[in-house]
Amino acid sequence: MSKAEAALSEPGLSCPLSKDIRKLAASFGSCEWFWVPRSQNMAALEAAKLGRGLVEAQC
Repeated sequence: MSKAEAALSEPGLSCPLSKDIRKLAASFGSCEWFWVPRSQNMAALEAAKLGRGLVEAQC
C-alpha cells in the first residue's frame, strides 16, 4: 500500500469526499496514488482551502 493509499484509508478519513474518491478509483481499470508533500503542492492546498470555504479567491 502506498503512502497516499494509506492516507486515504485512515479511520479519520471517513468523510463523504474520501469515500467518493475510493469509490471512483475502484471504477477505473488502473489507478495509481502518489504522495506529494504539501510544501511541494501549494496550488492544491490553496484550491482545497477555497473548496472548503476557508479563504476567499483573490482575483
